[in-house]
Amino acid sequence: MYYAIHTKFIPTTNTRGARIKATMDRHSVTIPYPYEHTGGLCHRAAAEALQSKLRTTHDTGGWYPWDRPFVSGELPDGSWCHVFLS
Repeated sequence: MYYAIHTKFIPTTNTRGARIKATMDRHSVTIPYPYEHTGGLCHRAAAEALQSKLRTTHDTGGWYPWDRPFVSGELPDGSWCHVFLS
């Protein structure tokens, strides 16, 4: 079984700055757009933020996919997918 984090860019609105949202199943995190990074590194930062959140909220001592490194790739719609390695 493979687990993946999906990230997408959320553009600026009249009241909020640009953001990136990372989701995996029913878990998600939204971060402000990290202007210090470019391209895929921005999406990776959001995926790592969700990975960190999952580590702190699901600590039962067992193995979880978010304990593993992941590889990333851009999808045709401009969003990104980050797949955990087994």
